[in-house]
Amino acid sequence: MAKPVFTIPLMPLEKILLSQVARIAGLDTTSNPVSDTDTVVFRAWNWTSLAYGSLKEDLNIDQLAETYNGDHDLAYRDCLHFLAHQGLLASSQFRSDAIRAANPSFPGVFTEHTIDSIETGIHPDDRESWIIVSWMFQGGHLYWDPLSFTHQERTYDIFKSVYTLQHRMARPENFQEIENYVVTHNKLLEQWTVGPIPTIDDADGDGDFNESLPPRSISKGFSLHPRHRVVEGWPLGKSYTDENGDYTDEWLRYALRTASSEQPIGGVLENVCMLPFADLHSISPERMEQTVINYSVPFMERQNFSRLRWVVWRPVSHTAMGAHLLYTEDEVYQYCLLNNWYFPDHFCDEEVVFGMRPVDDTDFFIKISEFWSSWNDCCLSWDAKNKQLYLLETIPGLRFRSRQKFQDRHVAQRYFRNLVEDHAAGRLQDSTMQDLLGAEHYNKIFAHSLRYIPSDQITIYPGSIVGEGRNGKVYRAKWTRSDGVLATSLRGETIEVALKELKATGLSRKFAREMDLTYTSLGGSSAGCVDFFGISIISEPHAPMQSFRASRDQAREFVLVSEYANAGNIRDFLRGEFPKCSFQESWILVVQMLLGIATGIHTLHAHGVIHRDLHLNNILVTEKIFPDQPQSLSSEFSAKIADIGEGQHIAATSIFNASVEARDFHAPEILYSQTWSPASDVFAFAVAACKILDMRQTLCLEQPPEHVLKQAGLDSADDASSVLPVKLRQIIADGLNRNPKERLIISKYVDTIEDLDRDFYSDKERGVLRVDWATLDWWTTHAGAYERPPVGREDGQTWSAISDAT
Repeated sequence: MAKPVFTIPLMPLEKILLSQVARIAGLDTTSNPVSDTDTVVFRAWNWTSLAYGSLKEDLNIDQLAETYNGDHDLAYRDCLHFLAHQGLLASSQFRSDAIRAANPSFPGVFTEHTIDSIETGIHPDDRESWIIVSWMFQGGHLYWDPLSFTHQERTYDIFKSVYTLQHRMARPENFQEIENYVVTHNKLLEQWTVGPIPTIDDADGDGDFNESLPPRSISKGFSLHPRHRVVEGWPLGKSYTDENGDYTDEWLRYALRTASSEQPIGGVLENVCMLPFADLHSISPERMEQTVINYSVPFMERQNFSRLRWVVWRPVSHTAMGAHLLYTEDEVYQYCLLNNWYFPDHFCDEEVVFGMRPVDDTDFFIKISEFWSSWNDCCLSWDAKNKQLYLLETIPGLRFRSRQKFQDRHVAQRYFRNLVEDHAAGRLQDSTMQDLLGAEHYNKIFAHSLRYIPSDQITIYPGSIVGEGRNGKVYRAKWTRSDGVLATSLRGETIEVALKELKATGLSRKFAREMDLTYTSLGGSSAGCVDFFGISIISEPHAPMQSFRASRDQAREFVLVSEYANAGNIRDFLRGEFPKCSFQESWILVVQMLLGIATGIHTLHAHGVIHRDLHLNNILVTEKIFPDQPQSLSSEFSAKIADIGEGQHIAATSIFNASVEARDFHAPEILYSQTWSPASDVFAFAVAACKILDMRQTLCLEQPPEHVLKQAGLDSADDASSVLPVKLRQIIADGLNRNPKERLIISKYVDTIEDLDRDFYSDKERGVLRVDWATLDWWTTHAGAYERPPVGREDGQTWSAISDAT
């Protein structure tokens, strides 16, 4: 019986790029059959290796029985889910969908076969493309991903291989110029030690690769070894094994950190394109404006652009790679190729527009390890007259990296997805958002990023008010997304959302400020915070359930559209959960909730925002359903921070009054009217932790086991009201420190709580007791922060007196 074949198709992106290689190299692929060499080269492709490895992991007999209860369909869906999430924001969803479509008989084939009897194979429509890849292999033109601590198999990437080949064929002298002008550059040598790249004498995508093909070496190149990447040493005398002789989780994390910090980088520097300085021509901003080129870059004022000049360059080839089109992710780049479209402001009269700066003014050499993911549109150019090395960046590339640096990569990636969706829908020039907000409130960073959600996509439920405060009401509604062209679009999906209005009528300064804060904080990666989707306009929000289309004749309400927390606020959620928990389950739940809260605060601080109004009503809980997971992992509760309307930018100098209902969460320095800081949020987090511990102590009826009492130094369970894990004790005691300068930053809390979460996992799953226990009278610790004189206060007035006066 023939073995079943699991086919892994190429994306249109890769087939287009390979056809360009065939055209440039003059290859005839129509008359050549697929050979054994082609098949083995296919098996060393990074996606073949990843997909087959995932299948073997999820569909082996032991994993099927233990994790999926023998459910092949569930295991297969989980495998595809894993493949879709290779990269941020499910950026491989298109490829995962294509793999599913190419294998319609899976997973039913497993009723007669095991995973070990299944082979991977080339899709019939891809045969000519794989002949081209085989030709590239024979010529030593494949880009092999370097081996690393986490990447132990030698595989290659087609996009990087074609990129490398096209540019080397276009400019054979490129390598020599890199060697002459870049390798010896002081800015590079400040960050890296440069050496020769190791040759590849094997490329075993599977076990018999070396036996099937002669060795092929990669073209000569450079290996970059990081300087000044010092990882703090392992504490002297501290054991790196547990009582069973196994490496501890802490040691393994340390080893991973050390290995990644020392990992050399290869296959990058030699692939940076050098453009002749004589081929660059200055272009004035006036000419750019005349040709409708928008050269604005978000956060430009916060970067070193003092020596920036605009130049144009005429590419020899108008292929996407020849014109240095920015690559952000497969499907976005694929859309550009299929539609022969370039991002706005890439070209000016068929010439590529570059921002040119001395490389010393940029992060290029510091971030060169991110070349393939973030800097692939860039070139270098040597000005022999002035002995100056310049970095050339396209306008789309500048926008991507600026958003990534001052917001995050999620924002940058979504911006380019939105460009694609807007181009496909014919609304690239749509000014709806700018018209709605007006010049006073519109910020250029909102363009193609802050989304306007048409009111006819919003449906409000009757009696849907789920919250009301002094700033306005919050409604529960549903949002039906329109279809998009990308696989990562919601594809007409209906999701529940929360609409937050403000009491002020129309577009008030208050609304604009909160919108700006919300977008800044939650427009990208919003881990630990409710997801922010955009803004909309509704009319008559108190009417029965219906869709609303605002008109000029109706009173309009601007609303923020965010994720709906389907499990309510954390207080109500825990009141329902704690009574059902065992002692251990209750603490696992506490750790889970605190991790979400700390992560949310860290997200805000990382985006330059202080919450300033943290309390239990502003901490919500969501239940996320995972339909492709086994029953034990099918849902997950997460605590998330919401409502940052009282927040402020960390760099802001103005002070706003905070919510009265959060008074007991205020740090001592706030009562003395000192400036708010991230440390104020840290104190509020510690107070929230104390309140959650109080709820656990009151509602969880199961007493601590004997080993917990013994570790905590208690004689009986009657004294256990203040028992808690040692790591939580450290966090709470630190967070309630009266001196804000002595409180740790919130990211340290996240690390500690993650460690504690792993400790509880070991206790529960492995039967190894890793959690250490102690006691703490947390409210006495809290009170002590107020009763001592404030730091720097010389008149001896106590915090309590200041609080009473306030």
